[in-house]
Amino acid sequence: MPEMTPATVAVLLAVAAVVAGLVVRGHWRLNTVFAVYCAVNLATGVMPYMAPERFYTQAFWMLSQPAFDILKIGIVLEIIWRTVRHFPGAVTGMRVVTVTFAVLTAAAALALPLTTSSTSSYETAVELFHPRIMDGTIWFIAVALVVAWFHRLPVHQFHRSILVGLAIYMAFYSTLLRLSTEAISISFGLT
Repeated sequence: MPEMTPATVAVLLAVAAVVAGLVVRGHWRLNTVFAVYCAVNLATGVMPYMAPERFYTQAFWMLSQPAFDILKIGIVLEIIWRTVRHFPGAVTGMRVVTVTFAVLTAAAALALPLTTSSTSSYETAVELFHPRIMDGTIWFIAVALVVAWFHRLPVHQFHRSILVGLAIYMAFYSTLLRLSTEAISISFGLT
C-alpha cells in the first residue's frame, strides 16, 4: 500500500497548480492534449491512495503508462500542427519527420518479445518497452524543434516551454528508470 509522503503531496499539489493555471489563464486552449495529460496525471496520481487494492498494481501501471505515452506523443503532434499549419512548405518536412519517427519508434518497441524465460511482461515493459517509447518521443521532440528552427517557424513560447520541459523530464525519468532496473538486476545477480 502506498504511503502519502511529503514529496508525493508536493508533486500532486504542483500538478494540481499546473492544471488550475492552465484553466485560469486559458492556456489549455494553446495545447488541449497537454491539459488532458496534466489532468490525467493528477487523477492517476491520486487514485492509488484512494483505492490502493485496485490502482496500486502492476496491471494499472501497464494500462496507464501507454496512455501517458500516447498523450505525450499527442502533445508533440498538436504543437507541430499548430506551428506548421500556416506554412505549407514546412508541412511536408514535418510530415516526413513525423512518419519517420513514428515508424522507427514503433519498430524499436515492437521488436521486443512480450516476455522472456526469465522476465514477466511487466518487467519487459518497465525495462525495455517503456524506455524505448520514451527515447523515441525525446528524439521526436528534438527533431521537431530542429526542423522548426531550420524553417525559422515561429514556435509559441508556451509550446517551446512544453517541448523542452517534457524532453528534460522524459530524459531524466528514463535515466532513473534504467539506473534503478540496472541496480535491481545487479543486487539480485541477474546480470
